[in-house]
Amino acid sequence: MSITDLKKETSRKSKVTSRAISYRAQAIKLNYGPFSDEVAYGIVAQQAGVEVTRFITDPYILAEIRNQIDRINLSESESQKQKTKTIVATKIVQIAKDLQLYDPILDKSVINDAKDMTIYYAQLYVFENSVREVINRILSNHLGTNWWGKANVKKEVLDNVQTRIDNENQNPWHSRRGVHPIYYTDISDLIYLFRRHWEYFSDIFPRLEWVSEKLEQVSFSRNVVNHHNPLSKRDRDRLAMNLIDWQTQIDSKKSKL
Repeated sequence: MSITDLKKETSRKSKVTSRAISYRAQAIKLNYGPFSDEVAYGIVAQQAGVEVTRFITDPYILAEIRNQIDRINLSESESQKQKTKTIVATKIVQIAKDLQLYDPILDKSVINDAKDMTIYYAQLYVFENSVREVINRILSNHLGTNWWGKANVKKEVLDNVQTRIDNENQNPWHSRRGVHPIYYTDISDLIYLFRRHWEYFSDIFPRLEWVSEKLEQVSFSRNVVNHHNPLSKRDRDRLAMNLIDWQTQIDSKKSKL
């Protein structure tokens, strides 16, 4: 029996697609790892009620699966206890070591959402900045460090970027987005730059559609988070998976960046 067979059985048992099972496994690795794919899929399968020993026979891997499940259960149990304790005691929510949030009229659930969403804001922050860095490096390599003026960027994008720069210049009291025009672009503009200069990116990524799909999916999550709303578990798992896919891809091509 193989991991593929285990995924199929987990998919059948859970009544979801194999891709959904992959998202769950990668999300578990991201939140509780590091450990191997076998362990991650074993955890997902065990949680779905699959008899994992039919598919994995290595005693060390089976022991690791059991240990990690115990650790995850303990972590979730402690987290739930802390939430219950906090709800009973006060409306103040500890976001980080030196940050507490409170609001006199908001429901406690809204502040708890704020705490939960900090990790997904961080993932979006890393993903989007990584995309901009890749574009900046590749176009700098091919067109020079002042590539923005040489990249034949369409007028609509140039005008929008310049408007944002001008607005910031009128408000010097506030911190700026960045020193390069690419930090004033939208996700759709980044997709446009990949498409406009695909010949420079084609040896980094498998297909233009692969890149545009990742950015479009992340853009939906970005819009929800940037407008201060929570993501569903499915969207959280998808975001984590997209980040893992992106980082794995550029890590494998790091020598070309």
